[in-house]
Amino acid sequence: MASKCGTYAGWNQHRHRGDKPCGECTSAQADYVREWRIRNGHTKSVNVPVEVLREALESLNAWAVLYEHLGADMVDAIKHAPVARREAA
Repeated sequence: MASKCGTYAGWNQHRHRGDKPCGECTSAQADYVREWRIRNGHTKSVNVPVEVLREALESLNAWAVLYEHLGADMVDAIKHAPVARREAA
């Protein structure tokens, strides 16, 4: 087990030693790569759960901007989409 398990550095330690990275380190590496791709312009879009998008937009009162860019039908679909229940961690 790497001393920094659950981090990108831990993933690198596993790989450097020739070990198969543990699940926590694999997840941390995937998060790091995903964030790096977004920060560096290699990812043009991301998937955001509808309920998260709805909550963020309501707090920012940005519905008018979305109506302009997406149209009323799409925004209404987002506003009225069923909310998936998140499982407790």
